[in-house]
Amino acid sequence: MSDNDIDTETSPTDAQIVQDAPEPDEQVDDTGDAETESQDETGTQDDADDGRRRGVRQRLADAEAERDQLREALTAQRRAVWEAAVEASGVDGRLLASAGHTIDSLTDRDGILHAANVIEVAKSVADEFKVQPPARRPAPDPMVGRGEPGTAETGWGSVLKGALTPG
Repeated sequence: MSDNDIDTETSPTDAQIVQDAPEPDEQVDDTGDAETESQDETGTQDDADDGRRRGVRQRLADAEAERDQLREALTAQRRAVWEAAVEASGVDGRLLASAGHTIDSLTDRDGILHAANVIEVAKSVADEFKVQPPARRPAPDPMVGRGEPGTAETGWGSVLKGALTPG
């Protein structure tokens, strides 16, 4: 095929070009919508189109605002899971960051950040850098300091009572 030949399969025919052309009694405005002159004269159709456009624009703005709110909520949720998991692992979050692990790098393909994955990675990073998590304080024993049943109370009341009673 030479440069001057026209490919009839991909180029539009004259009939298609004429068919796609706007009607002579229509006007094309800046937005690309075709409005007939009779509709412009009445004004009601023009007002309805503007209202629809404003409605569509408002719905679009509302949808974008909702998307942004949901994105912020998801980011906050991921950060909360990250911080809780890093704290539970006993490893400093800066160590994970220096190893190249971030919230985005540990989210799965569905965009969910699992605390178990963060804890596992934090422990592997701690092992890799030979960092021991800080020792936990022992849990308080509720029985310490209670005394045995049947023993006398030793408080200011019993001390004063014993001091004031002759005997």
